[in-house]
Amino acid sequence: RISPAQLESNLIKFMVQAGVEKDAGNIRFRDFVRADPSLREAFEILCKVYRFYGQPDNALKITLDLSPYFLKVQELNVQTVRIIKDLLSPFVADKDITLIDEIYSEIGTADFFARLWDNPDLEEEMFELYNAMQSYTQFHYHFD
Repeated sequence: RISPAQLESNLIKFMVQAGVEKDAGNIRFRDFVRADPSLREAFEILCKVYRFYGQPDNALKITLDLSPYFLKVQELNVQTVRIIKDLLSPFVADKDITLIDEIYSEIGTADFFARLWDNPDLEEEMFELYNAMQSYTQFHYHFD
């Protein structure tokens, strides 16, 4: 497993590289929007199941298996990653493309989401994540 510090470092590297390519005119913002449908659907699913976070005694959570939702989010994340990798691969080194794989192999899996939902110590962070995902899903990109 990748350490949290390495995960953060990889995420920062990826974001900087994407920004450099956008600033250089190699990639337009609208190119990134191709990843929006799968990312948006993943966020919408996670927002729907957020109400079951950190409630092990919640009768609904006990009877509801969240794994199909997390597996769908994982599938959507794979689609999102594929789009982003295809977009960036002409402009960045192969070793840098692997950063995307490393990031999502840690934070884009059904297992990761199951661990989050079972960890009541992350209440504040989960609420912030929920708010960020919900905010994202409230607006849509339109290009003419």
